Amino acid sequence: MKGNSTKLVNQATTAVQTAHQRARNDPLRPGYHFVPPAHWMNDPNGPIYYKNAYHLFYQHNPFGPEWGNISWGHALSVDLIHWEHLPIALTPTPDSVDKDGVFSGSTVINDGVPTIIYTGVWPEVQCIARSFDNMFSWRKYENNPVISIPPFKNLSAFRDPFVWKEESDWFMLVGAGIKSTGGTAFLYRSKNLLDWKYLHPLCDGPGKIWECPNFFPLGQKHILIISLEDGVQYALGDYIDHIFYPEKWNLLDLGGVKGFYAPNTMLDPTGRRIMWGWIQGGGSPGYPWQGMLTIPRELSLGAEGILEQRPVKELQALRNKSFTITDVRIKPNGIFKVPDIGSNCLEIIITFESNSLVSYSIELEGVSNYKENFNIFYDAERNQVRIGGLICDLGLNADSPPTIWHIFYDRSVYEIFIDYKRTLTGRFFHDVGNIKNLCVRSMVERLNIKTIQIYKLNPVND
Repeated sequence: MKGNSTKLVNQATTAVQTAHQRARNDPLRPGYHFVPPAHWMNDPNGPIYYKNAYHLFYQHNPFGPEWGNISWGHALSVDLIHWEHLPIALTPTPDSVDKDGVFSGSTVINDGVPTIIYTGVWPEVQCIARSFDNMFSWRKYENNPVISIPPFKNLSAFRDPFVWKEESDWFMLVGAGIKSTGGTAFLYRSKNLLDWKYLHPLCDGPGKIWECPNFFPLGQKHILIISLEDGVQYALGDYIDHIFYPEKWNLLDLGGVKGFYAPNTMLDPTGRRIMWGWIQGGGSPGYPWQGMLTIPRELSLGAEGILEQRPVKELQALRNKSFTITDVRIKPNGIFKVPDIGSNCLEIIITFESNSLVSYSIELEGVSNYKENFNIFYDAERNQVRIGGLICDLGLNADSPPTIWHIFYDRSVYEIFIDYKRTLTGRFFHDVGNIKNLCVRSMVERLNIKTIQIYKLNPVND
């Protein structure tokens, strides 16, 4: 059977709904980051805006909190905050080209028909599925795969198609690894999403295997995002005659592969390029869930042509009680404390004076002892950030230290936007309980802060 079996989809959806009754009770499960109702998730897939709603798909094991039975989960939102979980979109079909998994891919609208382009395994081949009922259910193309043989032999990967349209032609970028030379992405062209002509590799770059490539215009440039074994990288550059000329490769997020991996993007009706990334890990032992997504981020080019990432403005609707303190002066080796915060779903914005070339720490104090503190240490001399055992080089101008720290803290996950030019995402586990105090400590020299804004955020995950 080559279609998407209704019976299999129903079984998968029921399994997730049953496990949700236990997963929802984990106190370390995020309150406002996207999570499936239960069980395993990894890569975000094929986000798209369709008929006045955002649709988000993701790699999903509906039957357990570990990798396997890889399917496509599906959720819908009108505001990027509150998500309605829909039936599983795609599951592996026995005795077919995707019998071992429905891997990552894209979603597009082709002549009014929502179409998913994904990798079926094993071997890795490119397939499509279509919806004729407004994305509630999906039918796999009866003649899958649409690309069965890669253009090179001796590949270590051939997966994760990213699809876009230029004038009347569709283009597909497939992540790959050539064993003799390294990572790349193969470029294809089609008129109908069914018949594809191979063109050439899009460009050269770092790494052994490129996973989950994303390629799109941003400002006056194009940007290519690739997921590598040691982190997610991007390059800005020029796209000429269907060849990309990258300028410089940079880390997209400083949190490493466990903190941020396999991002996927979409263009919304207002022209915003919105991105989600996968954050690894579960919560308390015994609760059946693993993995979550970052908050949605808007990508743009700043005035200096530097990539910027910002939390989408819709997240402000989560704000509840707030604290604002202005004009804070901290003596050398001093401390400033904001007491009695009493929440574990927080948004914090600290704006330092631009001449504060000083080392300092930002601490969220736990409910009982120092071991529960979440500590961000900025080392001005080395231009580094340290969180626990994680040490990150900011790579910014050391003579112009960061002034804005925009922090999202959500029970066991954090995202930090540093001047909106660097981001740092990861997990932090502590005994269950609310954050008690916010402390800013100056190291050696005087520290001047313009404003501290603290927002308690309303959780939306049930």
